[in-house]
Amino acid sequence: MSSVQIIDSIYVTDQSLGAGSLRLSKAGLLWTPRTEGLYTISVAREDLASLRWFRGARGDQLRCTRQDGSTVNFEGFRAADRVTFEAYIKETWAWTSGIPRGEQSVLGWNFGQIRILGETILFMTGSETAFELPISDVAQVVRSGRNELALEFHLDDTASKTDECLVEMRFQAPSEEEAVALHAELSARVGPASFTGESLAFFEELAFIVPRGRYDLELYPTYLSMHGKSFDYKILYKTVRRMFLLPKPDEIHLALVISLDPPIRQGNTTYPHLVLQLRREEDEIEIELNMAEEELKRRYGDKLPSKLRGEPWQVVTKVLRALVDKPLHAPKNFVTSQGAHALRTALGANDGYLYPLENCFFFVNKPPTYLRYEDVDFVEFKRLEMDRRFDLQVVMLSGSSLLFTNLERSEFSALYHFLESKQVRMVGIPPSLLRSAASGKTSMRAAAVRAEMAIAAEEAARREVEDGDEDQADERNLILHGKRELLSQDDEDDEDDEDDEDFAADDGSEDGEGGDDNDDDDDDEALEAELEAEEPLDDTDRDADTGDRAAAVQEPEQSMDAQKT
Repeated sequence: MSSVQIIDSIYVTDQSLGAGSLRLSKAGLLWTPRTEGLYTISVAREDLASLRWFRGARGDQLRCTRQDGSTVNFEGFRAADRVTFEAYIKETWAWTSGIPRGEQSVLGWNFGQIRILGETILFMTGSETAFELPISDVAQVVRSGRNELALEFHLDDTASKTDECLVEMRFQAPSEEEAVALHAELSARVGPASFTGESLAFFEELAFIVPRGRYDLELYPTYLSMHGKSFDYKILYKTVRRMFLLPKPDEIHLALVISLDPPIRQGNTTYPHLVLQLRREEDEIEIELNMAEEELKRRYGDKLPSKLRGEPWQVVTKVLRALVDKPLHAPKNFVTSQGAHALRTALGANDGYLYPLENCFFFVNKPPTYLRYEDVDFVEFKRLEMDRRFDLQVVMLSGSSLLFTNLERSEFSALYHFLESKQVRMVGIPPSLLRSAASGKTSMRAAAVRAEMAIAAEEAARREVEDGDEDQADERNLILHGKRELLSQDDEDDEDDEDDEDFAADDGSEDGEGGDDNDDDDDDEALEAELEAEEPLDDTDRDADTGDRAAAVQEPEQSMDAQKT
């Protein structure tokens, strides 16, 4: 007999990999798929503990049990293939014990006992096995009722749209005590091998909007764990695709969005985006990470100190950002007439906020919706003839569309100019509104200058009180005088539409996968500044801060002088 034997049209059960070839050699078994790009499955000869035949859906099934208790099932053996396989292992592997046939229950009962054997969950009816489940395929175990358990399985990312995949199975226990005991036993065994290590940080009862509820957040080196009253989740950091920190217009709350692929599941509902609601101006907290400083520095560099102090939103955001190692996207250039970064609107029957970010729209709270500009065909403004409200329809290149309703009419100009700077195609705008939007740029510029005047005057007044320095009062007067002159120049320029259109320059945009995963440095630096904003200033810092503010105040003047030249 040849040293290598190949058996075709063999399937791997519990996987949507299609048919392949099973290669037998002295080293063991190697299954190779017919479709290129899919992974192979191997079982080494020295790792085999036992072999057993079962009756399968597509011919005979071979169960290979490894030394560690895990199993791999190959299916599709015909009678001739079974004879060839047994003869080969008897001659080449010296497998003299033969391959017995396992007992299977064919009663059709839907009741029995659950047993855990090695790395396999067995459902027994009497002394026979009705079916079995590899523990590694189970994503989590959830108590969905007083005496009901739900086993949720990992989503198979190799499956095609027409494949049928097992995603959930529910069991009813005779009593609540048995359900609790079985839940504890299964939960201790369920989850990938990556769910190991000691907890680095713990945050208690954080308010999640999606999925709704309060969860304890426990952060580990490679994953995070969410513990709720009814549901628990374990999420690997490598499944996090992007993160957003979105300030709400009320200036009190922030939404921390964590986008996942694959998403987590709760029953029949999937959650591709987690939305955590945080508050500003809460009492400061201090945490110490459960890892040696040398190890922290080796893994995370200067991103994660061993001790962190600040408001809860700052600490949570800083730790998550370092552990996930993904950019944290925040609003940058879009500002409404009220000084906010979001537009109040509704998607369907759900009220929420639409954030025009540098590379995408993001809508919170329900359902969290992520729309990349490069996937948008065009946006259509509707009901612009109304005095107080208008609608915005976003049409995607795929042909689907989303309708955001009841946006404030006063925000049209800001949204129009922002989308124009992002080169998003817009339709449905009357010519008269286009002319008024162009002239509105000057008033937007004046509003920005007035805001800067207020900030500068407030800062100068504060320093007057703190330092008692007459020079500070002179500084404030100079700032106000310069800004008034600047505003008067703006008023003179109102008639010049071409100069106005050149005023708003785009500072840059986020990059990365699909436009988001690799953010530019400006977003990161701005976010770092905000995360560190609560640290007190000493005298040296005050001087540096004064210089920074003076530079910030002068920027618009330089920009406008260039315009007039």
